[in-house]
Amino acid sequence: MSVESFSVCAVAPLHRPGFATRWDALARAENEVARLRAEDMVLDLVIDSGVSALSETQLSMFNRYAHAVNGAPYDELAAFVQDQFGFPHVLPIVKARAAENVLFWQLLTEGRDETPIVLGNGFFDTTVHNIAHSGGEAIDAGVHGQRPPTVSAPCRGNFDLDRVKALLDEHGPRVRGFCVTTTITAGGHPIDIDNLRAVRALADERGLWVVMDACRFAEHAALARQQVPALADRALPDVVRAYFDLADVVYISAAKDAMSPTGAVLLVREPALHQQLAGKIHLQYGYKYTGGLPLMMLAVMTQGMREALDERWQAQRIAQVDQFAQWLAGAGLTPWRPSGGHAVFVSSDALRGAVRWDRFVNEAFLNTLYLVGGVRAGGFYQGRGTARYVQELEAGTLDDKVLAEHMAVRLCVPRRRVTTMQLWYVTQAVAQARHAMQAHPGFVVRGTNPLGELVLDFAPGGDVEAYRAAVEERARVVDAMMA
Repeated sequence: MSVESFSVCAVAPLHRPGFATRWDALARAENEVARLRAEDMVLDLVIDSGVSALSETQLSMFNRYAHAVNGAPYDELAAFVQDQFGFPHVLPIVKARAAENVLFWQLLTEGRDETPIVLGNGFFDTTVHNIAHSGGEAIDAGVHGQRPPTVSAPCRGNFDLDRVKALLDEHGPRVRGFCVTTTITAGGHPIDIDNLRAVRALADERGLWVVMDACRFAEHAALARQQVPALADRALPDVVRAYFDLADVVYISAAKDAMSPTGAVLLVREPALHQQLAGKIHLQYGYKYTGGLPLMMLAVMTQGMREALDERWQAQRIAQVDQFAQWLAGAGLTPWRPSGGHAVFVSSDALRGAVRWDRFVNEAFLNTLYLVGGVRAGGFYQGRGTARYVQELEAGTLDDKVLAEHMAVRLCVPRRRVTTMQLWYVTQAVAQARHAMQAHPGFVVRGTNPLGELVLDFAPGGDVEAYRAAVEERARVVDAMMA
């Protein structure tokens, strides 16, 4: 079992709503766990972004720079980026998806006769949308879908180089560049540095750019050291730098590895591109040295990036998530392997009980997990969650084999916020919820709410009272652990 590498300076009590309260809360949320309130939950593992516990040093930045409008925070951020990451230019911005927006708009909209293409190894969903918003097309050329994710294999974040070459030959000048995601969303896996070097060589041959989405830059480096023998003995900051040296532009969401409530940075090599992006950020978000962020947040981001590269912290972080995956496997579940650094993905096939694939398996389990243990988690399917599932359901193209291999429940582990013993509690809740799923009738679409979101209801003919009795019985077992 991993031991936390930090001491706790401040605490907050966990909410402990009883079963009846949870049942009523889920009914108010129209069977959608995303609409639950914070006070409705015991533990929230739906995301790892913007929910990290801040260090005492980060907290001190809020008072130190509370009224500053210019000065030291930007200078310190720029110096850190230049020294640690090797980029001469840094642009703060409010969010990584905002960084994607201005970046791909600049890279894809000028000089366009045909739809430009960006090749990736496993895009984050907002990246796909921002590329499309800029008039481009994102094509996933990663290896991650070539083997069942429950079968362990190193570096699932690699590009399929044969497919990349074929796409380059097929589309020619329409391909503008590459977007490398570290770590990929589907499982949180790293890319082998030799694979990235090969991509860099192809880009150089054809005059293409390489952009890196490095929101989990430190976790990626720690995982790469485990899975790439050539990196095993290198220091964590050196591994990060080795990857960054292969990119023309890097953007980092500070809400993830940098453990900041919000914010992001764009790291740029070329002065001309830096000036173009600075102009767009100034127009859309504010002063180019802040990107719409208060100066205190720049200081929090810089300190968070510094802390993310601490060897002891990352070793404990990776070990904690792996321990969680081992516990879930020991409870008879099927985690994707190897485990990533930010979450454990559990195959929905091992969780669905008697629910048919066309009856919203993930939503049924997420509801059941919440009712049994007060734990909120997220669903994952082919990188796009419920949206892709609904598209295929409406088109009648759902494939049971694909669903069994690639649909999962994602249990994120917020940084420095969830203890290892709390993950043990979650393991027990997941195991009990799995049993209760035998009584779930599944969901069907009842309609949409005023915001256009789907509203689900129990499938016709299902015994809702029997389901409630089953989850209440399992909830008593789990609730006793918090007594």
